[in-house]
Amino acid sequence: MPLNACVTPTCTFGACGTAPVTAGMKVTAQVPGDCLALQCDGLGNVVSVNDATDFDDDGNECTVDACGATGPTHVGAAAGTACGTNGALRCDGQGVCVGCVTGMDCPGADTECRARSCTAGVCGVAFTPAG
Repeated sequence: MPLNACVTPTCTFGACGTAPVTAGMKVTAQVPGDCLALQCDGLGNVVSVNDATDFDDDGNECTVDACGATGPTHVGAAAGTACGTNGALRCDGQGVCVGCVTGMDCPGADTECRARSCTAGVCGVAFTPAG
């Protein structure tokens, strides 16, 4: 058995040999963020297994980073999730931090003459027509 991370050299009664290491032991060489772990199979082989804790962080606060069936995923956080400095902005549900998702996200208060509005992630005011 050739030496690798899952085989250890042995010496029994003066004879050199090898022995497999315990199944499930992670090997030192890993690829970070690929949703996989390299580990020993107990027979001296290195095998790749799914590892849901080994996801890649894309650095976007408006995505949820996880491992999917084919590897790392970055799905848009729920619309309205706080983002930006001190959580003053909102995630749009598509992975983008914007000024608002609804008029309720905008500063101020609605009155009978005006209502806060949000158009394309930008806060505004809609005025009630006179009449």
